[in-house]
Amino acid sequence: MQIVTEPVEYLAQWAADRIRGVEHFDNPAAIGVCRGDQLAAVAVYTDIKRWKGGGDCQISFAADTPKWATRETIGLFLGTPFQALGVSRITALVKKGHKRSRKLIEGVGFKREGAVRRADPDGSTLIIYGLLKEEFEAGKYGR
Repeated sequence: MQIVTEPVEYLAQWAADRIRGVEHFDNPAAIGVCRGDQLAAVAVYTDIKRWKGGGDCQISFAADTPKWATRETIGLFLGTPFQALGVSRITALVKKGHKRSRKLIEGVGFKREGAVRRADPDGSTLIIYGLLKEEFEAGKYGR
């Protein structure tokens, strides 16, 4: 696995091109992984807020293959905002109908926190998930 951190705009657009309904990300931070010489997956961090003792950001994943989801890559994607951005929680918004995405998010340790009706541009309900820093550190990807 090769880690890619720049150019951020390229990584964010690569992810946006693969996420249905997303045209671009505003003010993103991003990290990607390559398999061989091909970009395989990207995590984009947006809506970054910091406050004394922590902060929050939203995370979005995109990949060209389901094989991206290794323990190492997931640990990298989830650990980066806690370590590099200094946040104390990560928020993920997932369309209610995207069962595979919800299964992934729940499987890596996010907790369902609620729902926002008609919050997606297509009118879909978005499910809100959160992952706290201490949950990540105590979980299987934070070790």
